[in-house]
Amino acid sequence: MEIIVKKIKDDLELKLIKTDKFKLVDIQLNFLMELDYNDIPAYNLLLNLLITRNGKYNNMSDFNAHLENYYGMTFTGGYLNRGNVGIIKFLSRAINTKYSMGENLLNIQIETINDCLFNPCINEESLKEVKTKIDIDNIEKTTNALQLIKIIREA
Repeated sequence: MEIIVKKIKDDLELKLIKTDKFKLVDIQLNFLMELDYNDIPAYNLLLNLLITRNGKYNNMSDFNAHLENYYGMTFTGGYLNRGNVGIIKFLSRAINTKYSMGENLLNIQIETINDCLFNPCINEESLKEVKTKIDIDNIEKTTNALQLIKIIREA
């Protein structure tokens, strides 16, 4: 097993763990920020929007069907608190391309992540759908979630 660290920017590193032992390829993205308890509902709302749809697949059903077409690929996310740091995590899992029927699943996996993070589907309809799913009391935090998308795009 080989660990490769590539510095992309001053505050951004890419860590690759290269191995041929496993049938799955995991891609995990972690975004760290100063913890503000008032923003946690917005982060949860944002996560649910980003991991259930994107500009190509604007509802959960279509997005899940897209993932299923590629051998059950997954895209999940979560929000954690560690001390005074908030961490937004995204995880994508797909089978290794060498076990597929000739499809380059790594490229599809990266494209799917890119679409979810940089081409999100955020509109009134998706906000209503997600709000009923996660039962957020204070929907005004959506403004902060939209600001977070801008921060992610600029990173």
